[in-house]
Amino acid sequence: MRRAPPKSLALALPLLAATLIALLVGCATSSEPASERLDRDTGTTLVRMPKPVELVATVHRDNGADPFAFVAPFVTNRMGARSYFIWISSPNDSPIEAGPTLYCDGSAVTLPTPATALTSDLSGRPYEQPVPWSADSYFQIDAAALRHLGDCHRVAIVVRYQAGGEVRFEGDAGPELLAFVTQADVG
Repeated sequence: MRRAPPKSLALALPLLAATLIALLVGCATSSEPASERLDRDTGTTLVRMPKPVELVATVHRDNGADPFAFVAPFVTNRMGARSYFIWISSPNDSPIEAGPTLYCDGSAVTLPTPATALTSDLSGRPYEQPVPWSADSYFQIDAAALRHLGDCHRVAIVVRYQAGGEVRFEGDAGPELLAFVTQADVG
């Protein structure tokens, strides 16, 4: 005569199976933290995150104004010369006074004057423009600033508009940012 398994085992088996399935699905849908591609026009290798960090406005924006902004690092490598950048895309529904201010865990990150044009090392944008009315800014930074960004838990930008007022956008940096900095082998 065969005995039934203990109730605790009967309850644990479905939980174990569900955990195993969740782990397998998580592994199947994960992506690389950094992707590389060669810009054939310039001979420069571009290393970028698969998806930028999404930031959301901290206050309601009137008149259906875009509530999203994006931040993402990228690295160019041209014949061994590496350059590090931060790309910020913010709503441009009103003329912007100056480049956005970037915050890492509540502290302002010192950035150089933004360039609205791409670096000459690339023939196209490192990231797709989220919407046609967004303003893209590019900041060339050093490796230490990029490592600092990789250590962030919360990222924010503040955009100041010429007509007055400012909007703050915030979001979780997530493990993807640190994974990018680690995989991109930032010196």
